[in-house]
Amino acid sequence: MAALIALASGCGMHVHSTADHALAESARRDFHGARLGAGLRAERDTARALLLEELAAVRADGEARRDHALAEILASDDGFTLLRGLVDDRARELVGGDREALRQLVRRARALQRAESALDAALSLYRTAAPALADPGVSPTPLACPLPEGMARPATMATFIDGYERACKDVIAARDELKKAAPGGEIGRLLRVVDEERAEDETNAAKAESLLRDYQRASKSYLDAARPGAVQGAALEVDARLQLTLKTLDALDKSGPTGHLMALEERYRRITSLTASAAQGEAAEASGVDAPQAVAQIVAARIVEIEKARAGEALPLLLLEADRLRITLEAEQRAERRRKARRGLHLAERDASFAEARSLVLTLDALDALDKMSAPPASASPSPAPSPRVRCTLTPRIDESFAKSEPVCREPISLALIHFTMSWTAGRIPAENARWLARGVMHEEAIDASGAALALWQGMLAVPLEEIARYHESGVVPAQLAQILVTALGLGAIAVGVVATPGGAP
Repeated sequence: MAALIALASGCGMHVHSTADHALAESARRDFHGARLGAGLRAERDTARALLLEELAAVRADGEARRDHALAEILASDDGFTLLRGLVDDRARELVGGDREALRQLVRRARALQRAESALDAALSLYRTAAPALADPGVSPTPLACPLPEGMARPATMATFIDGYERACKDVIAARDELKKAAPGGEIGRLLRVVDEERAEDETNAAKAESLLRDYQRASKSYLDAARPGAVQGAALEVDARLQLTLKTLDALDKSGPTGHLMALEERYRRITSLTASAAQGEAAEASGVDAPQAVAQIVAARIVEIEKARAGEALPLLLLEADRLRITLEAEQRAERRRKARRGLHLAERDASFAEARSLVLTLDALDALDKMSAPPASASPSPAPSPRVRCTLTPRIDESFAKSEPVCREPISLALIHFTMSWTAGRIPAENARWLARGVMHEEAIDASGAALALWQGMLAVPLEEIARYHESGVVPAQLAQILVTALGLGAIAVGVVATPGGAP
């Protein structure tokens, strides 16, 4: 009778339907065969191939413009004047100023790059020494520039932290000096972008670190109170600690990209621990807590409907939530890598523009040296002794001047042309490439966002489809149902009686 009741109520037993089973299997096969993300893989491959073609076109265009400029300079009847004019025009585009503004930028940019290299070296030393010298069991504090106030300075790491702090102060001073030059143009725009991104990263990191510590303190306080056997206060006090924990985790989640990623990692770590325990039919024991609902509340306030459910009953919801968090976390980790790539490309574009400016200044220096070698003496009065300096006789055409000059005069001509060429080859063209690569990263980010959305739909639809397919795969076939009914209702004994007593009379 118990079997019949179970069959009627649908608790653990149902009649198997071949048609329903076939339909469920067909739906499952069609869904997995659809491969929701396949189209995005093709889109990604197409985007990357297109980007490579664009980069090749950008480089070819830059090289063609460079070669055209050199050809014009060499073919011009006043090549030296044209060369200076091209440098002046490019200076206005780069810094929004004249030659002197370009020279000031180059001097201060070189100081900044030296300071940044020293800072990178100090950070590398710190990271190399930290695993060996930091206090056992304590993760070394990540360094930021400037260092956060009240940062712990273990005696074993003091030398490395002090070295980093000195290098950081030099970088900040060099940045301030560069700002005094107030460059405009392309470099001014790049400096503003880099400064804004750095300030945003530093603010987000500092805010996230502070909120993470708040959450860890609140979480520990709540978990200590909720742990079985612990000395607990009133129920209201425990609930207040729980609400504070949830509030601090939510604040971390909303603090920015860095905090959002930290919160996702924490939620996913918690829920995977909980689902592992629930799948084993045991009480969850995450971070020393034996109450599944306590951990579930910390994992995600949005699934509070499972607070009072037993671990086994909550498992399907937990698995869905764990899959959602996994997909979201992977998407945010990819987004963070893309953000870092874009920032790196902006720095690469900045440094390439610095290199272009430096080559343009060296071009001017070579032309100035040539002018001094070709200028007449400052005084018309006869000199007591002839000057040993060779005077260069120049014509307006660069090619003629090179052919007719002494070897010592050819050197500054060659240097001027070489540095102007390098302003393109090692400066302008790489800067343009970095700019196009950054656009390619933005396209990848858009594809990543679409992929994450499709993955979420895949997970949300796959789990119920699998459950439906498993449900219809099981069940009681008609032959088994007949036997159950015979056994449950005693029909077998009645049949035996009927056969033993003809006519059915007792």
